[in-house]
Amino acid sequence: MRNDLAIGLLASLSPLDAAIIMGHEVEMSSRNLGAAIEGNAGYIGALGSAKMQQDRADWLAYQEVTDLSRVHGPAGLKISASTPAEIAVSVIAEIISVLKQN
Repeated sequence: MRNDLAIGLLASLSPLDAAIIMGHEVEMSSRNLGAAIEGNAGYIGALGSAKMQQDRADWLAYQEVTDLSRVHGPAGLKISASTPAEIAVSVIAEIISVLKQN
């Protein structure tokens, strides 16, 4: 999917929707994260290392996006997940928890 299409989709999400941002390229994943923040998604998660989380936050700050309070990063409940399946379960559990609170 072209990034401009992804940005449009992320910006159009409703409070019942969840957005998970992942990627190794800081600029593209940060643009997508910014679009999710500007939208109405009920859950916004960001996968990646602590360094990637900070790199995205720095990129967004440069773009004057500083309120990251809606972003769950790294995404997922703290269950010591290590396999892809465990990580997926932890993220889905966090999504359910956040959406139930809203």
